[in-house]
Amino acid sequence: MASSPPLSKCFASPKTREEEESDRALCQHYREKVLSLPSVDGCAILKLHEYNGWFAPMPMLLGAMAAQKLFRAKPSDVILATAPKSGTTWLKSILFAVVHRDSPHYEPEKYLTTVAVHECVPFLENHVYANGQDNFNLNS
Repeated sequence: MASSPPLSKCFASPKTREEEESDRALCQHYREKVLSLPSVDGCAILKLHEYNGWFAPMPMLLGAMAAQKLFRAKPSDVILATAPKSGTTWLKSILFAVVHRDSPHYEPEKYLTTVAVHECVPFLENHVYANGQDNFNLNS
């Protein structure tokens, strides 16, 4: 039996050069906006910026701003909203299994044991802006 590829590779759709340039410009715009916001020193080396009454580090704010601007829900989208420390990882695993249970390529013993559930069901505001790259991925 062949091994299943990581879901991030299965669902990612390549962007055109124009989309990548648009992402870079939008990210730079948001970076400049975040740097102009009031800030305080956070834990470790993170500086926390205030945005609409809440504080967050720059990568999370960039993701949240991009999601506000770019995300358009489709009829097939499922949004999982949980309170902190309420079983988010467990709920993500259940959600992923239920949504993909009829897929011919879904093998739960592979995906739920070899791929982190946060890769399968990403945090919208945290993983939209991934790893400090100027690449918003709202398609997965």
